[in-house]
Amino acid sequence: MLLSIDIGGTFIKFARLTENYAMQASWIIDTFALTDATVFYDSLVANMGNLQDVKQIAICLPGIVSDTYDILSKASPRVRSLYDTNVAHEITKRTGLTVFACNDAYAAAMGEFHFGSLKNTSSSFTYIIGTAVGGCFMIGDSIQKGTDNYAANISMMPLSFNEDKPIWTYTRCSASALYHRYHAYSKRPLPSAKAIIEAAEINDDAAHVVDQWIADIAHSLLQVSIAYNPQHISIGGGVSNNSCLVQRIEYAYLEIVQQYFHTPPLSTKIVRFQNPQHAHLLGVAYLANQKKTTSEI
Repeated sequence: MLLSIDIGGTFIKFARLTENYAMQASWIIDTFALTDATVFYDSLVANMGNLQDVKQIAICLPGIVSDTYDILSKASPRVRSLYDTNVAHEITKRTGLTVFACNDAYAAAMGEFHFGSLKNTSSSFTYIIGTAVGGCFMIGDSIQKGTDNYAANISMMPLSFNEDKPIWTYTRCSASALYHRYHAYSKRPLPSAKAIIEAAEINDDAAHVVDQWIADIAHSLLQVSIAYNPQHISIGGGVSNNSCLVQRIEYAYLEIVQQYFHTPPLSTKIVRFQNPQHAHLLGVAYLANQKKTTSEI
């Protein structure tokens, strides 16, 4: 049995998987609002359940994670305390189990390649709209990390510049960005990005902000298409549960492409996750098993 864990900026998801990736149990909790890494790791282990039959733990989380599982960057506010720690060391010393760890977008990309929307693609880009914006570029099922693990770090790609200062993609295209932009624009509060998207049909303020947000995402997807030219871009995160929203994003993207990139045509297709709830959990389990198999050869 393998325990998969997806640490996100809002929620932490757990799943117990067999060696054939059959999900035996899954559960979800709110991400801890903690500033102490020791307490965070203690709380994480306390929520893992019975580990008696678990042989390995596979964890994915935001930010840059080294091949030796050091967390090299500060990510979403609720997981920022984990910066400059070694996630495998911290969990192993608390559980005695072997631990694999990687970036969450890498895990999601691998999950969608083997179990979802990216099957049989020659190249792909995974674009995850969440607390920030996650990205992963793959050739086949080979993750392209770049020299310093910055490749496809879409959150930190400038969408544009304002007086020589970069406007980072995550400040315009994430679910958090939608939430903050709406409340800066409207005096009618709404509890979440999801609520804002749903209200856009009847609330003019929400409709205006969502339209701007979609336009920014379309421009970001164009940057991805030009920089990487993948066969497919698969959109993940909570928005991928909303097929109408993803279709609107696709249409906004295609409108730009058809206007400016028709000779020769830019053929990158926009798709959405087939397993938005479990892609990360399945993918990190697959990567952990691949790592284990490689080390045993």
